[in-house]
Amino acid sequence: MDSPQESREAWFTSTLFERYEQNKKKYIPKATYFAMIEDLKGSTEGIHKSRQQYYLLTEDPNLDLRQVTIRKTRRAAAANLEQQAERMVKRSRVELARGQENDNVAVPIPMVDRGRGDPRNILGVILSIDENDMYVIGTRAGVLSGKYSRNQFSLCPQPLLKVGDINTDVQISLREAVKALSNSGGQGFIKCNCTSKCGTNRCKCFKAKLKCNSRCHNSLSCPNK
Repeated sequence: MDSPQESREAWFTSTLFERYEQNKKKYIPKATYFAMIEDLKGSTEGIHKSRQQYYLLTEDPNLDLRQVTIRKTRRAAAANLEQQAERMVKRSRVELARGQENDNVAVPIPMVDRGRGDPRNILGVILSIDENDMYVIGTRAGVLSGKYSRNQFSLCPQPLLKVGDINTDVQISLREAVKALSNSGGQGFIKCNCTSKCGTNRCKCFKAKLKCNSRCHNSLSCPNK
């Protein structure tokens, strides 16, 4: 035989679901439904129901079971996406070793940011790391704007640069850093087409402090080569 407490809980559950079914079928108005729910709650103090039962009955009495199921499924999908993101971050930390400050790194240069004669990577040094594992990287030309995640660069096994070699006074974009360190002017070649010696600012290459290349002229006596 059920105890008085168990019988009260069974009555409470069955009554709530009965009110819910009545409201779902539009037998009673919304305001009346909420009033009935409050009365039932007040008459059964100390009885704690599961979250699922209360969700079905008190979230919105105008929702049918299909809409409630859709909401529950969406919440479960969002929770699964968060779990998947956490697993991806953990796997990434295992596969990619965490960089440390003063480590040398090689940052890939996109094709749109480099000339055809420029290297595919630019060397830099890790200057700082924030709490989200985002890295601030400095180069000889200046500190790269923005922060980089671990999968956006490679660690160099040998120390090729020191912190003293980095220009920390200037913050520039990756394209500007490539242009400053390029021997051919960075993205897009500069050519002068001079017919005389390239020793004045009338020469585009001399004015840009670049060496003349094979696209400029065929003169082998150019002093700016």
